[in-house]
Amino acid sequence: MKIFRSAALAVAVVSACTAGQAHGQSVTVPNFSFENPTTTFVTSSITNWTQTAQPASYDPASNGGYPWSVLTGVFLNTAPSSPDHIDNLDGTQAALMFGVPGLGIYQELSSTYQVGNSYHLTLGLVGQGGGMLAGVTIDLQLYYRTSPTTTVVIGDQVVIHNATNFPNHTHVYDFTLDIPAVQASDAWAGQPIGIEFLSTATSANQGGYWDLDNVRLTATPVPEPASAVLLAFGGLAVLARRSRRA
Repeated sequence: MKIFRSAALAVAVVSACTAGQAHGQSVTVPNFSFENPTTTFVTSSITNWTQTAQPASYDPASNGGYPWSVLTGVFLNTAPSSPDHIDNLDGTQAALMFGVPGLGIYQELSSTYQVGNSYHLTLGLVGQGGGMLAGVTIDLQLYYRTSPTTTVVIGDQVVIHNATNFPNHTHVYDFTLDIPAVQASDAWAGQPIGIEFLSTATSANQGGYWDLDNVRLTATPVPEPASAVLLAFGGLAVLARRSRRA
């Protein structure tokens, strides 16, 4: 019975000793809440973010006459008294992105994937306007670049527009993507962190536009399993000696 209690206490020692290491450190994401460029209504550019290239399949004539270049941008939140006012934006602006296949925005940070860190990406999101249909999807991605024209997705999280995920269309909801601790053998170790939000709608269910806000990225050091085991055994040894003295 004493051994069982000692083991439990040793686990508590491990937890206490590693708790401080488990807190994520914020990673800077330029223009994370889409406050630039400043607009008085809508502007079809987003500072620090790049729009994906237009696919050959995109036809403006069958998409309301909109050229590809105006399908993403920033907009100013409406007045609090307006029925379409978003009640929890970070700042006064957000990004918009039409639910068109292959459309996305991305950027590569000055920060790199560090060995031993796991990463946690959060995006405030709502399928807000334009009569977006249920079933339209958007993909949150973390990636790294292998050449000027090639990127590799490390992890992704698909979000589906439906009443369960978005019960209120004037409120942004947080969606997250986690990737495990980077290993020294991983090809992306030491590479710049890439973030992309990509419309994965299809021609059968596309429609409307997404509102995006408050991009957050944290890096959390993950203790090596061997270190945790050694710490546990050390705690057991100390507690066993104390038990014998008692």
